[in-house]
Formats: sequence, C-alpha cells, structure tokens
Amino acid sequence: MDLYSYLNEIKGKAYRDDKIKSYSLLRIYPQIDNSRKLKGNSRIIGDSEKTVQNTIIDMIISISARYLLDYKEIAYVLLTTKCESGFNPDAAAGTTSAAGLAQGTAAFISDAKQNSNKILGFTLDLDGLNIFDAEKGCYALIYSFILNRNKTLQYFNKNQPGYWTWLYILHHDGINSLDQYIDGKRKISKDGNDVAEYIIERLPIVEGLLKDNSVSTSFKLTTGDDTPVTNKQYVVTVSLSPNPLCPNTVSTLDNPLIFFKGKTDGEGKTEAINVLTGSEIIFTI
Repeated sequence: MDLYSYLNEIKGKAYRDDKIKSYSLLRIYPQIDNSRKLKGNSRIIGDSEKTVQNTIIDMIISISARYLLDYKEIAYVLLTTKCESGFNPDAAAGTTSAAGLAQGTAAFISDAKQNSNKILGFTLDLDGLNIFDAEKGCYALIYSFILNRNKTLQYFNKNQPGYWTWLYILHHDGINSLDQYIDGKRKISKDGNDVAEYIIERLPIVEGLLKDNSVSTSFKLTTGDDTPVTNKQYVVTVSLSPNPLCPNTVSTLDNPLIFFKGKTDGEGKTEAINVLTGSEIIFTI
C-alpha cells in the first residue's frame, strides 16, 4: 500500500436535480472548464482522474511543508480533502454553497478574502470560478487548517482528543462553532463529528505513509513558450538531517545541507533527486 492508493477516492453519487438549491455552485456553474490541466470530470466528489488526484496530493504536501506543518498535520489536511472533495477540484455540493477542494462555502470564501493574508502572507481570492482552481484550493485547505488550529489551541492542547476532533468540526460547522459550544449555545453536528472520527482513525496510517515515502523527482527548465533549456548548469540543495516529525526544510532550519551540481539534459531536465516526501528542495541555475 502506498500513500496515493490509500488516499485516492472513487466517484461519489450525483445529486438529484430536484435536490439542488438555487445558490449551489453546481446550479450556478454546471459546466467544467476543460482547458485546465487539473480538473474534475464532473462536480461529483472523487470524480477526477487518478493522475489529477495524485498531483493535488503532492501539492497539498508541498504547500503544507512550506507552512511548517508536521507529518500528522499534513495527514489531517489530506484526509480532510479526501472527505470533502475526494481530490476533485471541481466538486460542488447540491444542498449548500460549498465547492472546490476544501468545499468552502460563500461565508468561507468571504472570510478567506478578508483574513487569509494574516495566515498565508497573501490574499486568497476564491470568488467565482476561482473556487475550482486546484492550487487556490490547496491554499484554501491550508488556510482553513491553520485558522482552525489557532482557534482549537485556545481550548485544547495537541495531546487532548478534543483537539483533533475540533480541527475538522470547525471546518465543517464554522469557525465560531467551538466558542458557541463552550458557551452552551450550540451542539456538535453529527456529520462533523462522524467525519472527524473517520479522519482520526486513519491519521496514524497516513502519517506513517508520509514518513516512509521516499520520492524521486527532477526539475525541468524551460522558456516561457515551453522550449527546454539544455546544457544549463544548476545546483540543487537538500537537507541531510532526517526529521521524524516534519518534512526537511532548507531555508528555515539550521540543518546540514547537501549539494548536487549538474547540467540539464536534452529535455531540459536535471538528474533525479531522491528525498523524503515533502522535503524542501532549492534549485538554482
């Protein structure tokens, strides 16, 4: 069993037309933009090609590592995505305004536009068809996780079961739901609690697969019109220190580094570089 086959989602069930609300993005944007490389086959959860799902899994890991999430947290984000959209960037709910990889609602989209700069360092605009953009969707997932983590840490520490439960419930029920629950003004939704239990049960498996997964990758250097740049000297830098808690980074931690020097081949590619999943690679020409 590998990380991708464990996380890959199958196509879910379509909404009956009479169940689709007028404010659902499934109703507003029924057609898929087929000009994009990372797209779904429909607005149904899990209805995207395995190559698309695997690329999105890679993107989530890469962006999560950039924001210094540890392996367990990355596993949580991946499992959240599996439950929400099945790694289909074009997924949309029929009974709510939820859409995209994170299944963000209209309220979530508005919140992200106002507050994402504090967490991500830039303004995340998910308005309109942006909600179906795969890269923006990955950032939406990371934004939601960090936002919910900050809120949950006000009431729990990471060693308490409630911490891991509320990370998802906040995503499902809204960022204010925990405050309201503590004040006795709100109950936990059954759907939110059930999915949280699903994620927690599978966290050790996905975390283990992340830690044990070595990947071989190479860079391809091209011009703006995709012409390969051949015979170009480059230097690649990776961290030499194994880290049992989180992916290795080059730019933010004081780790011993290793350097690879070479030239791009006839296709503009570097030699293959073997690293653990999520490790940061600095590529210099």
